[in-house]
Amino acid sequence: MGYRTTFVSEHLYIPIPDWFLEKYQDSVHFYIRPAGLHGGGEGSLTFPISSQYERKFYSGAEDELFLDIARVLRNSKEKLIRDINIVLMHEDGEVDRVIVEPNKVTLQRSLRYDKDDDYNPQLGNSEEYIIPLDTQ
Repeated sequence: MGYRTTFVSEHLYIPIPDWFLEKYQDSVHFYIRPAGLHGGGEGSLTFPISSQYERKFYSGAEDELFLDIARVLRNSKEKLIRDINIVLMHEDGEVDRVIVEPNKVTLQRSLRYDKDDDYNPQLGNSEEYIIPLDTQ
């Protein structure tokens, strides 16, 4: 079975390109913009995205989904949006944060809780992947 995980991204208005939809339509939920939201775009697909099913993220910061999201950011006309945060929720209750930027993916490992201090969670180790220029 392996270590199963679900994910959800933050809600940002970044249109989903056709190539991304075609690649992930069977495994990812997409947000469909309602009528009148921020001047139009009714029915267009945008972030947030979330997993339809549990999946494995064994590649860490180099996971293909994160690299494809970085590509969406690089090609987006929304230049004020410089990154998107994704939360990974693991089957054992641990939570990781992924920060995807146009040229870099940072994975901040699970929150650790001290049973004597529930109010101050500590982030685990971070992993950073700089996307090579030849793959952009």
